[in-house]
Amino acid sequence: MALIPILAITRPGIPHTADGYVHILRTLEVSHLLREGVLYPRWAPDFYLGYGYPFFNFYAPGAHLLAALAALTGLGVVRGVVAVQVAALLLYPTGAYLAARSLFTTDAGARWARPAALVSAALYLYAPLRFRELFTQGNLSQLLALALLPWCAWLLTEAIRRVDLCWSAAAGMALAGLVYAHHPSAFLGFPFLAVYAGARQDLVIVHVAGHVRVVVGNAVLVGKIVGDGNVVRRLVTARQNHMAVFILHRVVLQRGVKFIQFGKRIIVALPAFEIVKAGRGQQPQRHQAADRKK
Repeated sequence: MALIPILAITRPGIPHTADGYVHILRTLEVSHLLREGVLYPRWAPDFYLGYGYPFFNFYAPGAHLLAALAALTGLGVVRGVVAVQVAALLLYPTGAYLAARSLFTTDAGARWARPAALVSAALYLYAPLRFRELFTQGNLSQLLALALLPWCAWLLTEAIRRVDLCWSAAAGMALAGLVYAHHPSAFLGFPFLAVYAGARQDLVIVHVAGHVRVVVGNAVLVGKIVGDGNVVRRLVTARQNHMAVFILHRVVLQRGVKFIQFGKRIIVALPAFEIVKAGRGQQPQRHQAADRKK
């Protein structure tokens, strides 16, 4: 199903897109850091005209890490980016198929599950936004994040339905992967995932033991992202029965917004700091010039 767009992007060269070259440069920077033994990038030493910049503290590096790892295998940076695009195009129809098929749980709808899931996979893969992302916008991180979104929906469905720790851990890893791929997409996607889970009446957790198991499996993984060491303890000791996905959405969204706000303050403060620093360095020169005139 994904053969047509894959053949289009694997041709020699790359499309001229708005963000494509930017993501190639980011992948190149991450590949240099991996060669130096930096497994998780935060400071980009070659950005900002060689002065360095903590870019990956404010932008999720997941897509660039995957592309850089592919580049280090011998593909090169450009082909590494293309490899991530190919992987995303394979994830799109597969995740949409699984998510759509999980909606048909009754015997009456079982015979419609396969054709409906195939139609959903085709529609999700060949949505106009997909081709805009590949050939106009070129945002590698967003392309990968939207490929993970149906996987999050499917794994959350199975985790809450089965009330199993393994499925819960897989759902938590999918949610974490969504954040690491493209955190703006995660902030937009988590409310929709909560509504998706809440709309299913059979997804309500009725047993406290099952509730704790599902919440712990997701909170341990997603809680690492938000940096809140007490998230697991607060969720486990909750007396009310809530849906795990709704709780996780609130925790990640609230902490994520605070993190982004802090990052914006740092970005705003940096130019002011540089201006003050430059002004202090120029003061002695001004006094020397005034003494010479006297």
